Amino acid sequence: IYIVNSVQAVGDYSATTEGGLNREPKDTELSGGIMANGVSSIIGAFFGGLPTATYSQNVGIVAMTKVVSKFIIMIAAVFMLIAGFIPKFGALITTIPQSVLGGATIIVFAMITMTGIKVIIKDELSSRNMSVVGLSVALGMGITQV
Repeated sequence: IYIVNSVQAVGDYSATTEGGLNREPKDTELSGGIMANGVSSIIGAFFGGLPTATYSQNVGIVAMTKVVSKFIIMIAAVFMLIAGFIPKFGALITTIPQSVLGGATIIVFAMITMTGIKVIIKDELSSRNMSVVGLSVALGMGITQV
């Protein structure tokens, strides 16, 4: 599970840096992110938890807003903690209409898709690269249909 999470994390870090900062991530950023992900997973394991994972939805939000400030992330984390520990606040969040959440979700996943396409077209479209991308898309589409 840790290996899969690390591969997903590298993809998310790369797409976030590409979408939010319009550049490829540095090796130190990738290794630091993987290290932080591993340390947090180890700490969670001491409490019987599963490994932590990155959320690809955030890539779309960063690509759309271009906000990469740690301060903003801390504010969002405080809101999530409040929603988790104060039931009334959590109940208030559940009053958001499904249509609003659906619309926001469509936009976020469209941004994730476009960030991925942007990363793909940066490299040459050799037959090998097209095979890898085509197979990935075909399997991804096929698995959801099963």
